[in-house]
Amino acid sequence: MNKKYFAVIVGAGPAGSYLAYKLARNNMPVALIDKKIFPRYKTCGGGISAKATKLLLDAEIDFSNLVQDRIKKVIFTKNCLGPVPVTFEQPIIEMVMRDEFDDHLRQHAVSAGADFYPESTFLQQENTKDGLLIKTSGKAISTIYLVGADGANSQVAKSMGQPVKRRKGFAVECELESTRQAQYKGTVILDHGHIDEGYGWVFPKKNHLSVGIGSFSPKQKNYRQHLERFLTSLNLPHEKKLTRGHLIPTPSQKKVFLHKDYALLVGDAAGLVDPMTGEGVYYALKSAELAAEALMKNKLSSYSDSVNSLLMPELRQAKRVAKILYTAPAAVHSLIQKNHNLAKNLAEVVYGGESYRNLFKGLATQIVKIPWSNISPD
Repeated sequence: MNKKYFAVIVGAGPAGSYLAYKLARNNMPVALIDKKIFPRYKTCGGGISAKATKLLLDAEIDFSNLVQDRIKKVIFTKNCLGPVPVTFEQPIIEMVMRDEFDDHLRQHAVSAGADFYPESTFLQQENTKDGLLIKTSGKAISTIYLVGADGANSQVAKSMGQPVKRRKGFAVECELESTRQAQYKGTVILDHGHIDEGYGWVFPKKNHLSVGIGSFSPKQKNYRQHLERFLTSLNLPHEKKLTRGHLIPTPSQKKVFLHKDYALLVGDAAGLVDPMTGEGVYYALKSAELAAEALMKNKLSSYSDSVNSLLMPELRQAKRVAKILYTAPAAVHSLIQKNHNLAKNLAEVVYGGESYRNLFKGLATQIVKIPWSNISPD
């Protein structure tokens, strides 16, 4: 007789694996499926914020053995000029390789009792008299609940008949070796000016640098050319690089409805990504945590309620800050050059867990030439 699961989770990235871990630890039978074999390459800067690290440590998941660099300094630049360094006593970013990090979370889920099915592509769901039948490219799986953790182009969201309304940004990134790599140890570069409505970054790893550029503008094109210009301005070598791109989904409405009947969406599939930075790991983990609580209460509507009350207000404030920053990057950079506390607050908000609300107030009260209509989060 086929095993019946409490939940089938589609997608074994951070959201899916962390949710599987949470449920399995509470003795819920969980099937975690993914179309890939793990570990698998994942295009991502690999910066795990301090708030995401705390969340994992509180859940008894230690990934310190995977850390490639610990970041205590953030340098803001405008067109690679006018550096504004901000230094912290404790690391605010842990640098990892996402293939290793994601597989680490998956292994924790399996160790907690979840069943993992690789090379299993989600095809469709069917209602049965006692739950759902999930058809995959590998097998059919019986379950009570279905969770979409399958990324920006979520097939589960489409099967629910209510794909989340979202705005999709895009980023390209390369991995390269450099004779100047040592100077970036413990330091990240965040640069504005090389692309509209976005930024470029340099993230140090153990044996290479991750350099990328991304934008939230729907009109933006020629990402690889922008990346090449950014690399030229940084004076970094262009050989030995692997370049790949990925979508960045962000919510485009005030409230989100992430559940329907016996299914719900988490992480990128729910469009829960920071609309200023494109950082999604923290929101993947936090949404998984909220989803676990709702599933174990057998009340999926409480998940959408929790996301709307706990996550969406901060994401809307992030969107307002992004509009200030991306409307007037030169003015913002000039301001943080003069105001070190504001520069530190910007870095803390992005990676350390401080509120966007206070940062918005600090920026909005000092940059008065931007029309307020441009700053509306809607």
